[in-house]
Amino acid sequence: MIHQNQHSVPEWQLQWLREHPITNERATIELNDNRISLFVAQNGKCAVMGDELILTEMDCHHKTLWYETKDDRYVNLVLLSRDVHRLIHATSDETIRKYTDLIKPNDEQRNKINQLRKMVGNEAI
Repeated sequence: MIHQNQHSVPEWQLQWLREHPITNERATIELNDNRISLFVAQNGKCAVMGDELILTEMDCHHKTLWYETKDDRYVNLVLLSRDVHRLIHATSDETIRKYTDLIKPNDEQRNKINQLRKMVGNEAI
């Protein structure tokens, strides 16, 4: 009912998310429900770059590492473009340079990336 009354994202995108849940071995109902809620709350945009998310190329990122916490709560999740997600988890200089050159973050976006990198135990870029 809530999603029927929202106007931030088209209904077809919500329908796609419902029909294409995350199905890996650690996916939960909570994770998939929160992914839909985040998509609406973020207006279908990447939390870092602000660009419209491509449904087949977006990732639901755990701010604190899932394998440490098993935490699928809404407050621990954020939706990102796949390239931003890869940059957050990147550790090699080559990979960091590749994705930084690809997404070209401005200072504000770089700060957001660095906050998320620190939360997963990676150094700022």
